[in-house]
Amino acid sequence: MSLMFRSRKRLLIVVVLVLAAIVLMPIYRQHDDMPGVLKHLSYPYDALNRLMFSISADVSEVMNATDENKRLKAELRNSVAEQQRYGEILSENRRLHELLDLRNQIRGNGIAVRVIARGYDKFINTLVIDKGKNEGIIKDMSAITPKGLAGKVSTVRNHYADIMLLTDLNFSVAVRLQEGRQEGVLVGTGRRYCILKYVPTEEKIKEGEIVVTSGLDGIFPQGVPVGRVVKVRTEGVEFFQYIEVVPFQASSKIEEVVVIGRSDEFKRPLATDGRAEAPALVEK
Repeated sequence: MSLMFRSRKRLLIVVVLVLAAIVLMPIYRQHDDMPGVLKHLSYPYDALNRLMFSISADVSEVMNATDENKRLKAELRNSVAEQQRYGEILSENRRLHELLDLRNQIRGNGIAVRVIARGYDKFINTLVIDKGKNEGIIKDMSAITPKGLAGKVSTVRNHYADIMLLTDLNFSVAVRLQEGRQEGVLVGTGRRYCILKYVPTEEKIKEGEIVVTSGLDGIFPQGVPVGRVVKVRTEGVEFFQYIEVVPFQASSKIEEVVVIGRSDEFKRPLATDGRAEAPALVEK
């Protein structure tokens, strides 16, 4: 029992001395007068201190890098969002500038409107615009864009109206070929292209010819660009050719239009240059 007590006593003394050394070492280090005995005991302390300092520095660097990474990601998101907003503003400004140029080409200027909704039925191609009877919109007025004919007003309410698009199954317009001067009726198909009807098989029609309104239907003004011939077939038909026309103005990309009446005239012909190139023919 006495031997065990002495062993515990010695162990306690060693522990106390080590703890005392650990407590005193920082004090002596500040005054550079550490006793020799403590210098030997300070080696583990120094090693542990260096290890803890290194770990603390590494952790600090990792935390700083993480914060920096979060900050840079936030700045990147803000930059991308700002760039998108800027791009949308430029796009809208360009469209409105083209719309203003279009109004300046029309005697009476027409009525500029904005598209606020689209028809939900995939077989009925219509748009809803933000002006109606109270703003001077009446049924059968033409809807045009800087690229060409988009459709006509089909239904009118006090402050809203519906536009039947060129590709709608119920749409038709009297047209003529700009170069060959052949006349016909263009009808919608419910797809991205239209069919030009009533052109006799003996008439020579070339792919790429431009189609414009003829004004002979009493609804649409004369000379509005409509589209471009993309397919002509004379074999397997009886009296009239099969002619496909792709509109200059894609129905899915209409955001603003100018609505004009039958009596409105253009000060100069609407452009049918590269701005109004028809998209590639889509597969049926």
